Parts: sequence; C-alpha cells; structure tokens
Amino acid sequence: MNSSILVGNNLALLVAAAELVNKGRRVTLLTEGKKVGGHFAGVEIEGIDFDIGMVLFERCFSNGRAPDLLGYDASKRYDWTRFGDLISSWVDAKVELVQTATPESLVCGRRVPDYLIANRLDCFSGQTSSFNTLSIPDALHASNKNMSGVFDRLSYAEAANFNHGSSWHQKFIEPFVNKVFGVTSADFLARFHRAAWVPLYYPETLELARQDKPTGLSEYRFWTSSVGFLGELVRNVYKILLASDNVEISKSDIMSISGIGRGFEVQMSDERTYRSDCLAVGLGSDRAIQLFGIPAAFDGAAASVILLFALVRADRMRASHGCTMVVDRAYSAYRVTDQDALAGLNPEWHRIVLEASPHDVRRIHPGKSVETALRGEVISLFEVPSHETESVRVLRCFTAHNALPIPTVNHVAEGARVAEELAVVAPSARFTGSLLGYGVASLNDQILQGLKISEEFS
Repeated sequence: MNSSILVGNNLALLVAAAELVNKGRRVTLLTEGKKVGGHFAGVEIEGIDFDIGMVLFERCFSNGRAPDLLGYDASKRYDWTRFGDLISSWVDAKVELVQTATPESLVCGRRVPDYLIANRLDCFSGQTSSFNTLSIPDALHASNKNMSGVFDRLSYAEAANFNHGSSWHQKFIEPFVNKVFGVTSADFLARFHRAAWVPLYYPETLELARQDKPTGLSEYRFWTSSVGFLGELVRNVYKILLASDNVEISKSDIMSISGIGRGFEVQMSDERTYRSDCLAVGLGSDRAIQLFGIPAAFDGAAASVILLFALVRADRMRASHGCTMVVDRAYSAYRVTDQDALAGLNPEWHRIVLEASPHDVRRIHPGKSVETALRGEVISLFEVPSHETESVRVLRCFTAHNALPIPTVNHVAEGARVAEELAVVAPSARFTGSLLGYGVASLNDQILQGLKISEEFS
C-alpha cells in the first residue's frame, strides 16, 4: 500500500496522519526530531503540563448545510469559520472541553471584562469619544478589512484612528500592541490585527457601547481542556498514531525533497529513501525553501517573547483569574494565564504562564534578572503577599526569539511569494500552516487543513 509522506511536525500533519490511519491508510511521518504538534503540544516541566502561553479553543457554529471540506481556501481570511461545526465535532471526539470564564483586561489600574479578544465593551461606557463618523460604504470602515484594497497597505494605526478614534486607541490598545510586537501599531497591517490579539471594531459599535446601549455584538467565548491543558488534544491524537501499525515515524534529518514523475522522493540522513504520490508539508518557511531549493525568504520583522512558567499557591492568591490581558504600562507582562482557573479547577498549586515583552522588562526592571523581575509581576498581578516568597515557584523562564512574525507589507508579500513558488515547484504537494501564507496557522485552521489533506489522500 502506498504510504502518504507527511514532512514536518505541526498540528495539521498530526491531524492528517490520525485521520488517514483511521481510514486504514499507511502514513510516514518525518518530524526531524521536533515535537509533534508544535506550539500546540505545550511543554512538560518537572512532570507538570503547561500550554505555551494562552492557548484556547474557539468554537464557531455555522447555520445550514455543511460546506464541502475540499472547498476550504486558506487564502480567504477566516475561511475556517464556514467549517466550525466540523472542527468542533472533531475536537469533541478527541478531548473533553469546558468553557472558560470571560478573560479580563487590566487597564488604567482597573480590571475590566476583556475588550481585546472577548468583545466585552463594558469599559467604554460613558467614555468621551473622539472617533470619526464612518459609514459602511467607506473603504476605511472596519467592515471592509477583508475585501477592500485599501487594507492591502493600511496600517493598524490608521484603521484604528479612523474607527476607534486616536484617544481611545492610545489609551486602550496601543500600550498592548507595543508590548506584544515591540513596535507601534503604525508598523503593521490592519488586516492582520488579530496577530497582536487586538480588535478592529466598527465605530457604530463603539458609540453604542459608549452610550451603554446594546451593541448587537455577542461576547466571544473560549474553551479549554477539562484538565486545564489544551495540549491534551495533541497528546490524545498522537496516541492514535503510536497505537497503529500503519504509521512509521522518523526523527532523522531530511536531506532533500525532489519530484519523480507524478510523485516525490525524500532522501534522509540515515540513507533511507521514501517515495510517494502523496506528500504534505508542515515546516517553517526557511526549512521548506531549503529542501525545495527555492530562493531564500525575506527576513521579516518578528517579536521575541519571554515565557515564565510558575506554580502559585491557590490560598495565597487574592486576585485569581483565568486569563488577564495586561494593558497597563507598569507591567512588562502583556498576558498572564492561570490554566487551572480557566478550567474551573482549584488545586493547591495553580499553573501560571506569563508572557512578557523583553524590551519592557529592561525598561521597567533595570538591573534585575528577568526571572526576578517577572516573578515580582506574578506576585503583584495575583496579589500574593510579598513576604510569602515560597508561595510562588518559578519552574522555567526563557526567551522565544523572533517567535511572533509581524505582519508588515513586506512580510505578508514575501509569505505569499513563498506559497506561490512552493505551489510551482511541487504543484501536487499539500502545504500547511504558515507555508500557505500569513495568518493561517491558527489551531482551527490547522485542524481543518489536516482534515482536508486526509480527504485528498484517501
């Protein structure tokens, strides 16, 4: 039986492999020794499971007849939402989910229901507005962000100032952007604002919120695993592969990928050779273009992030919440996640992940080590008595360098170029994640990409 070759370790390939095995197909998974599931696999520290920052599941239920899976088009922004029922059903069969509480935002010294990712606009009630009055036909109106050609080059600052007003933007959003990306909102494209977890609301919506009137905008809800670790999804799917006789997993390095007739040949460092008519790839852009021999990609701007993994005693936390988006400039942290609170759990020690800006750590905490500085922020954010130092245990603290690609005009264009050239050199191969362009490596996008591959290769 001809085995499908899956090159890489991302979630899309893991999904594709599990589905192909379920259909009785043979699969060869070539991971080059990287952790299967990538970012969504999480990390185990001293035997304790942590997600890597805020990792939550989004549900989107469609109305009417389910669309054809083969019609999924990664080039269309948020096309995965048409397949929300399918994705949710697939996830529900693999892991037990629980709905999380509304995230919070810490802004101007106040904790308020989150307005950055959850669509809760309570904090805007009674605020003085300064935004321009735009109508929907206006090309700059937020409703046109996916279709209007103006948004091909419009910065997030320009779009936000037109739709939100400069004073609201500077107070409620710009500080968060500065922390996440280390640049201003004038430095990246408005169309990809969600890459920084920031919103682009309609001015009409904000005006209704200001007047404390119903906005018609529903709160955006999130889900996590019932054990407070969404990486459990990856773990459970990987178990399917390990239990199957139809899967070969190789951790050896790949030397080359070349076309042979209508199929492909993959040469390995251990001198093995794999051949198949069915090839799917889930690698980083740099590695993919190296193996396929296309010109090097543009070295686009990217932000680094510091991740601190800690345990905090539950009975010493006076302020405990599942997820807090930290807008206040007094902190270098831009987000802190309590995995146990998210899942409605209350063990003796809660798993805490803090995500912080390297440049803000240096600015706010000069002379302190990164771990000491961020440990202090955990104590402050959770209102742990400062003298009870034993109530916060830092397990690991590290910097993920250039982990967040910034969606500049050049970066997005270069991503599109790489996707086009890969399609030319390997037209029958299937590419996943960031190899399809910018903004299509989300959890839901990758699940859908894997399901689509399993249909095409069956």
